[in-house]
Amino acid sequence: MTGTNDVQQATQSIVKKCDAIYIPTDNTFASAMPTVYGVVTESKTPVICGESGMVEAGGLATLGINYHDLGYQTGLMAIKILKGRGRPGHDAHREGDEVRLCHQQGICRGDWPGSSCGICSST
Repeated sequence: MTGTNDVQQATQSIVKKCDAIYIPTDNTFASAMPTVYGVVTESKTPVICGESGMVEAGGLATLGINYHDLGYQTGLMAIKILKGRGRPGHDAHREGDEVRLCHQQGICRGDWPGSSCGICSST
C-alpha cells in the first residue's frame, strides 16, 4: 500500500475473504479509518484496531495503550529531567501504566443490522 488512496480498494477486497479484520497501529490506516468504516459497515465486518484513536474513527475495539496517556506520562518524565531530578538514558525504562479496552458501543449493541459482538453484553 502506498497511501490512503489504496485503503478503500484493499478493504473491499479483504472483507470478502475474512470474518474480521485486525489493523495494527499504522498511520496510513489511521488516517483512512472513516473509509474503512464505510466499507465494513456495508459488509458488517468487525475491525479490531491497534489503538483507541482508530476505534474512535470507526473500528470495533482495541485492547492496548492510550497514546494520550502515554504522552502525558512522557511529559512528566521530561519535567523530571528538566528540573534536574533525572537524567536521559539513566532513569528506569517505563511502559504504559495500563492497557484499556476501548470499543464502539453502538456496534456492540448491534446498531448494525444483524450484528452484535458481545463485548457490551454487561452494559
